Amino acid sequence: MSKRFRLNCKHLLFGVACGLGMLVLASGQATAGVLEIVITSGATTYDILDDGPLDTLIGPNAIQALAPALVFPDFKVIGLSAATNNPGQDNPTGAFLTISGEIQRITAGGPATITITATDTDYTLPTGVKTLGSNASSTFTVVPAGDTHAFTSWFNANNTPLAMQTSSGTITYVATGAQTQTNSHAPLIVPTGSADYGLTSRTVLTMAGAPAGTTPDMSFGGTTTVLSTAVPEPASLAIMLPALPVVIMGWFRHRKARATSAN
Repeated sequence: MSKRFRLNCKHLLFGVACGLGMLVLASGQATAGVLEIVITSGATTYDILDDGPLDTLIGPNAIQALAPALVFPDFKVIGLSAATNNPGQDNPTGAFLTISGEIQRITAGGPATITITATDTDYTLPTGVKTLGSNASSTFTVVPAGDTHAFTSWFNANNTPLAMQTSSGTITYVATGAQTQTNSHAPLIVPTGSADYGLTSRTVLTMAGAPAGTTPDMSFGGTTTVLSTAVPEPASLAIMLPALPVVIMGWFRHRKARATSAN
């Protein structure tokens, strides 16, 4: 075996070792969070992971649940989906986490509750101080008065799945006989606490037993959004703008005085 051949073999082995080392390092690095839906009623719970067995969509950042597989004693899941733009975007889009679905009450009896929680982690955009906001909507069809849909959003600086750290408050809709009820919630300013963060949203539907010959139905939607806080705030701009002409006039006078002294 020639000396040149032995050297080439050493170089090749060194290159392979370096390549394997890079793969090991890459595998140890943090990966993007995985979108997840947890739906529960009573003792029955389903955990639906993005691209998992109960997700009918192929690809990241979106879940369309296999509704017929979600079997509950008191409810029928007609549809359930969630989407995110993880790791987020800069303003004006920001980061978002959405949840939507349609649930029917299929039994008689007293009120029963079904809870749907969506979560994702490893958002990195937008940067800076954040504005957390919630928006939700409902459509009640043949829903007895008093039934409710509640939606809550959380910003999680600890970047933990299913965490509920800083809330925007809860939006609650109460069935009154109207077919459609919509509302929105004012944003809440929150600090990030870290470069990466997580989002969690929770939908809670409480429905009374179905009257004879009816199927109470709730279609629902909810969006959790995160935007960069505007700097300066509009109120600060309102204070600053009236003083701007004075600053400009002072600058011109100072410039004129310097020109006169120079002559």
